[in-house]
Amino acid sequence: MKVTLKDIAKLAGVSVPTASRILSGKTSGRRSSKRDKVFKVAEELGYLRSISHKKSAAKKIKKIGLILPRIGDPFFGKIGQVISQLLLQQFDYQMVLYTTENRLSLEKKAVELLMDQDVKGIIAAPDGKKPEHLEEIIKFGIPLVLFDIQIDGLDSDSIVVDNEYGTYTAIKYLIDNGHQRIGIIINLEYLYTMGDRLRGYRRALEEAGFPIDESLIIKKHDRTDRGYIETKYLLSLKNKPTAIFTANNLVTLGALEAIHEEKLRIPEDISLIGFDDFVLAPHLNPPLTVVSQPEENIGRMVVRTLIERINNPSLAKKKIVLKTNLIIRNSAKNLLI
Repeated sequence: MKVTLKDIAKLAGVSVPTASRILSGKTSGRRSSKRDKVFKVAEELGYLRSISHKKSAAKKIKKIGLILPRIGDPFFGKIGQVISQLLLQQFDYQMVLYTTENRLSLEKKAVELLMDQDVKGIIAAPDGKKPEHLEEIIKFGIPLVLFDIQIDGLDSDSIVVDNEYGTYTAIKYLIDNGHQRIGIIINLEYLYTMGDRLRGYRRALEEAGFPIDESLIIKKHDRTDRGYIETKYLLSLKNKPTAIFTANNLVTLGALEAIHEEKLRIPEDISLIGFDDFVLAPHLNPPLTVVSQPEENIGRMVVRTLIERINNPSLAKKKIVLKTNLIIRNSAKNLLI
């Protein structure tokens, strides 16, 4: 049976990151009962011989960890592809990927596994609710770069887009075209991106002097990422919206399904704008207006920032905010004509 770092930590009564720091020599040189216990357990289970072999192999294979909510999401899938290609082609790093479905337990497990593999750095788009496991990465001395989120108080590099302004531009565009009742479907409001997108929605309506109807703000609380049921609800309202804004591309697909099922036409019967472009958006009937994120640029910036951090750990941490782009197609009706 293979002995893991988690086994050592459990038997020694310490956390996995603490056991990892002790066994890698990244703790202070002072002896302690905790340190002695970890080494004793590791020696008894033969783990010290195992990590010796691992370190020898690691000199030949350089690894970078990547933690994503999901790979099937076109946004994360594209960024993951860019990261993998750049790491392999330009920097000779092997990428180790884990997906979490925004589940904290899986995030923690992914961090444990990556630290056990002696990765040279970690890239993550985490849940962000409880960042203690991310703090352990930093304490251990592994370079960490976040994207799609900034976490207050966490001493890491991060790359995000201006989610609030991106949503603001979309809602303002609808307002400028005569829309006043605009529905929004937000997935997992506690996520950094979703909170900012909701703020952009509220800001645009407030600046226009329109009252905010809370019945038009749909906050999903599960991880199915589909806007089908939520769109059905908005379309069933007695005073239904003239436009719907969907806060990510998977919710957009669910909304499209619901609108089609209700036999409504876009934009004649209902206008629709989504956050995130995707490969089919320009080819739909009609082509979909979207807030586009620069996925390729995000991927490149993430890799460049991580490599810089690996090569020079003392560099000041970067908090990079990239611009979005409103791509106007034909899915929003001008009610003023």
